[in-house]
Order: sequence, then C-alpha cells, then structure tokens
Amino acid sequence: MLRNLFFEPVADTPEQFAAFLNRQRAAAAELVKISGMKPVDMQSAGRAR
Repeated sequence: MLRNLFFEPVADTPEQFAAFLNRQRAAAAELVKISGMKPVDMQSAGRAR
C-alpha cells in the first residue's frame, strides 16, 4: 500500500528515524524562513471550529 503512495518502507533504527525527522524538520523550517511565511491566527481569521 505504501508503494502505491510513492513511499518506500525502510528498516531503520529508532535513532536513525529520529535523525531523519530532525533533518526534514530543519529543511522545512529553512523553506518557511526563505519564503517569508508568517503564522496565521486561525481564530481571528474566522476559521476556528
């Protein structure tokens, strides 16, 4: 099923997976920083549920 979604399952250790997640988070943070995006207050935007 994962392969149908273009995911490749791997058998990493928990430490390797944590390192992967940290790298991905850092990369995403850099993209947000470069883009200049700012957080949105969803309550004041009228989208709170």
